[in-house]
Amino acid sequence: MEASSAAMGFFEKLGGLQDSVFAPYMWVLILGFIIAFFLAFSVGANDVANPFGTSVGSGALTLLQVCIAATFMETLGALTLGGAVSDTIRKKIVNPDLYNETIPQFMVGQACAMLGAASWQILASVLKMPVSGTHSIVGAVLGFALVSRKGQGIFWWTIFKIVLSWFISPILAGITAVVLYVGLKFLILSRENKTERALVLLPFFYALVIFLNVFSVLFTGSKIYQLEVLKTWHMLLISLGAATVVLIAFWIFITPKQREHIKKMREGTVNKKEGCLERIEKKIGWDAETRRRKRQEKVLKQAILNGLSRGWEINRGRPSEKEEKEGLEYSAGIPMTADKRNESSGSLSSLVSKISNISTGSKTSIYGVVRKTDDKLCGTEEEDDSLNDGSEGEEMRYMFSHLQAFSACLDAFAHGGNDVGNSIGPVLALWSAFSAGNLLFGKDPFIIAYGCFGIIIGLWVLGRRVIETVGEDIAEITPARGFSIDIMAGLTVLLGSNFGIPLSTTHCKVGAVVAVSLIHNRNAVSWRTFGNIAWAWIVTLPVSGAISAFFYWLIIKFL
Repeated sequence: MEASSAAMGFFEKLGGLQDSVFAPYMWVLILGFIIAFFLAFSVGANDVANPFGTSVGSGALTLLQVCIAATFMETLGALTLGGAVSDTIRKKIVNPDLYNETIPQFMVGQACAMLGAASWQILASVLKMPVSGTHSIVGAVLGFALVSRKGQGIFWWTIFKIVLSWFISPILAGITAVVLYVGLKFLILSRENKTERALVLLPFFYALVIFLNVFSVLFTGSKIYQLEVLKTWHMLLISLGAATVVLIAFWIFITPKQREHIKKMREGTVNKKEGCLERIEKKIGWDAETRRRKRQEKVLKQAILNGLSRGWEINRGRPSEKEEKEGLEYSAGIPMTADKRNESSGSLSSLVSKISNISTGSKTSIYGVVRKTDDKLCGTEEEDDSLNDGSEGEEMRYMFSHLQAFSACLDAFAHGGNDVGNSIGPVLALWSAFSAGNLLFGKDPFIIAYGCFGIIIGLWVLGRRVIETVGEDIAEITPARGFSIDIMAGLTVLLGSNFGIPLSTTHCKVGAVVAVSLIHNRNAVSWRTFGNIAWAWIVTLPVSGAISAFFYWLIIKFL
């Protein structure tokens, strides 16, 4: 009933716009809705890489799976958490009361703000640079406000808190992600019986993800569902109950299946439908769709054909003279870091790292690298795991990849709640002016859904470019590291959404990626890529503000 009444109210206001005193400015509303879609599109193309980029980088999810999961989780997060942040973007950056006598001017400014933010984010997406949607829209709003009112009416204290959060959020997300990863190494990854420990302990982390999601929805008290009547202790009990149900269900239904799967892995009977070539190509991020690292294909195939044996019915004998010569002549173009040189050759990760990172001009035989790791390549080893030094073997990767995918959904949920406010905040102000004659109109779930639709389209059309940067180009991501990064970055953003502070999802995720990678090895981070990202961060606010200010000046002067 409430949903149907909300729908009727929305369309009644839509039909009555022709009688509005601002009817001559209908073109601004129409233009604003069109630009709002492209703003949401740009957010989807750029910012959705934050929740799912590491999952693609670690191999936990494919791009198709990411798009499907994001479609559902982004929508859910937007409808449940999107209202609080959009209030901050719409009401608490520039005082709307100053424009009550000049509402058409304010509407033009909001349209220009969306145009400035959308233009910069789409350009950044084409350049494969992850930038903050929050930075973009805040800078664009400030840009038109500085031109229209010479800086009057700007809530500088709110701006200061937001800017401060931009620096605090990556540090906080990085520290918390490191704490979680170190805890995982101590509790599971560094133990001799790590597989058994993982089977017992990981269900608690699934329950934690559920607890955080449920409590966040209840604590936010979204007026869309009128949940603000619940008290805090009610929320805690409901969240704890949901987490407990998930924990018990996981132990009963999922853990036994995982045990059976791991048993088959040790017996070498798993994944025989998928060739080792495909597994390694998936690991290094190369597939037929993207054609990445195409020059390495011949080396990769030759190495595998030379090295695989029993489990795959390929002769273990030494390669022919011609084959060995070809293996020696080919080399990849990516320098091998000290971290990768020191990895154990007894794991799939180490093998792929060595194959894909032999330095230019090297005469190292890939045949030798593969031969040493033959027994462990396809799960034919008696026990999956390298040394008990915190490294991730195939069993750990299998278990943590599912957990990482699950936590990525939490991150996407937070992203939907946080960044949909960036895309629909200005258009909500436009809609308020026409439908209510003021700038204080409440939230509208249909406009929130409209913004979410644009985000999803942006992901499907252009999202893969920035996903590659976040998940693959900054540092090597494993499922355990990815889980630590995702859940703590997501938690940081959720806290911001709950308190109405639009944190930068990009900063949280990149900060966590860098911090966890540095803990693993200080040479693990591509500082060149990170430097490019940092420069993109620095110019985001002034560039989007300048675009917004320019178009506002242009429209006011000539129209």
